[in-house]
Amino acid sequence: MKTSLTLLASALAFGGIALAEPINPDTKICMSDVHTAVETNTSYDAFIPTQFLDTARVIEWKSPYSTDNTVPIATLVVVEGVARKRADHDNLDNVTVKCGMDMGVVKAIEIIEGHDVKIVSPMTVTEGN
Repeated sequence: MKTSLTLLASALAFGGIALAEPINPDTKICMSDVHTAVETNTSYDAFIPTQFLDTARVIEWKSPYSTDNTVPIATLVVVEGVARKRADHDNLDNVTVKCGMDMGVVKAIEIIEGHDVKIVSPMTVTEGN
């Protein structure tokens, strides 16, 4: 009986793994840079995603990152999670991480308080005459 339950659990686990989508390479790079960035962040000292990374939003952006940070980016990666406050390790905030990416390089990282953050392009790149 114990062997049957172990085999059933193994089959279910491997079946779930086989159905998982591959994680976007930009998402992997974003998460790596986020974990490095929180080391020097003044508000938070840790970030843990609360969603599977294969479901992170990867948005074709092709605009400046924001109105305040006009670095051009090609892709925006958005991941929801929790961040631990640097000043009070017993206090966590729901946050959304945004990574502005260009050719596999993180150009901008932002940690925004809250989930379900509305993502709007600040502007589109215009060409002069």
